[in-house]
This record gives sequence, C-alpha cells and structure tokens, in this order.
Amino acid sequence: MSENVDGGLSIAWTRRARGAWSWPDEVEIPLMESREGYEVRFIDADGVAIVWEVPEAHLDIDAATATGLRAKPRPATFEIRQIGDHARSLPLSLNF
Repeated sequence: MSENVDGGLSIAWTRRARGAWSWPDEVEIPLMESREGYEVRFIDADGVAIVWEVPEAHLDIDAATATGLRAKPRPATFEIRQIGDHARSLPLSLNF
C-alpha cells in the first residue's frame, strides 16, 4: 500500500492460482478461474465496511475517498479476496 502525491492510495498485490503454491522458474501460473476478479473491503474499528470489486490485482483510491478512510475509527484493515468460480478466497489483511 502506498500514498500517492495527490493524497490518494494505491494498493497492489500478487495474484496466485488456487492450488498452485509453487512458482517454478518465476513464470506466471494460469489463473485456473473463468475470470480474474477481487473484492477489497475496508473495515473500520466499528465494523463498518466499504467494498470495491476490481478486475485486476490493484486498487487506486482517489484523494477524497482516502481522506474519508483516514478519518474512520481505528484500527482499520483492508481485506482482499480473490473472487473465484465457486467461492471467495480467504482474505489477505492489511492494517491501515
């Protein structure tokens, strides 16, 4: 996660193919899903969630929205889940 010069936020992560835990020769492993998609949730200390769905392994949050997130009760987290053909993955949690 990084802050942009305009006050926005950028979050990026590495996608993984489910059931493919190795990374042989550092070659991209096929996704093994019919499409690539992710659910990103921001959850504040009160349990209030804001949800985005994105088609790639990154999310850019504009400055106005990022300012609003910074004002939410702490601790807060971002949870990132891969959207699969049958279920969502377990979350990757990032403290904010």
